[in-house]
Amino acid sequence: MINSYSFRSSCFFTINIEDFSVCRLLSTRLSLIGRTHRLNLIISSGIQPTNVWFNYRRVSNLVTRTPTTMSSHHIVRDRQEPALLIHRLSDFDTSLLHGLLEWSPTVVCCEPALERYVELGHKVDIALVSFNFQDRWEKFLANQQPLKILALHNAQLMDTGLEVLERENYPAVNIVTDTDSLHDVIDELIDWIKLIDVVVYSGKQRYVFARNGEFSKWLAADSHLRALALDEDPVWTTEGFDKNFSSEETDEIMLKITNEGTGKIHCNVPFVIEEDL
Repeated sequence: MINSYSFRSSCFFTINIEDFSVCRLLSTRLSLIGRTHRLNLIISSGIQPTNVWFNYRRVSNLVTRTPTTMSSHHIVRDRQEPALLIHRLSDFDTSLLHGLLEWSPTVVCCEPALERYVELGHKVDIALVSFNFQDRWEKFLANQQPLKILALHNAQLMDTGLEVLERENYPAVNIVTDTDSLHDVIDELIDWIKLIDVVVYSGKQRYVFARNGEFSKWLAADSHLRALALDEDPVWTTEGFDKNFSSEETDEIMLKITNEGTGKIHCNVPFVIEEDL
C-alpha cells in the first residue's frame, strides 16, 4: 500500500513491504522519477520500519536510517508546543537555547549545528545531514536513539525540515540561526509564513512574523521594536507607542514604549517584528 503526500517541492510516500529484498528493485524503478522530484520513502518491512531518502536528482542506492520511534515527550505534548528547528548555533546564547527546550519540543537539527547541539547534552528527534557525510553522522548520533536521520544531496536543510514539520501538522516552529545567516533565513521563510507560524531567534533578538499584517502585544516599560515589511508598498498604522504612525509609507518603522502597555501594529502587507530578548 502506498500513501502519498505532495506539497511544493517534495513528495512523501509510505510503503509497506513484507519482503525487504524488494527495496533494491524499488530503488531502480524509481530512478527516473528521482531525477525530477525529491522522494522521501518510509519503507516498512514485516520486521521493522526503515527511513529511506531518495535524492531529487537521481536514485543510485537506498539510504537506510534508524527506525522512527516517538520519544516520550512527543506522546505527552502531542504537538501542543512549537517544534524547534536548529539551523545554526555558532553565536547563540546557550541559556536562551535551554529556555526554548524547557517544554520538550520536537527538535529538528541541521548539520551545521548538530555537533555543538549534541555536545551540549541535548536530544535530537530529526537530524538533517549531507548525503556525503551520512556515515559520520550515524556514528556520531549512535547514542541518540530513537532518532530519524534524513540524508540530503542538496543544501536545503532548513526547507526540508519545515516540509517535514508541515507534513506532520505542526502549527508552529521556533527557528534558531546565527546572525550571519539571519537575512537569508528571513528571505527563505517568506513563502513559509502562510503555512506555519514562525518565530526566529538569532543573537539577542527574536523575530516574530505577522503574516496577516497584525501585531498586538503587552510590552514592558522601555521596550523597543523594529517592524520590517516583507512585501512592496507597505502602509503602517500603530497604537500605544510613544510615537505612533498613521498611514505611514515606508519599508520599516522604529517603535518605543516608555510605560508598559499594549502596542498594536497594522500593515497592509506581511511584516516581521524584531524585539530584544
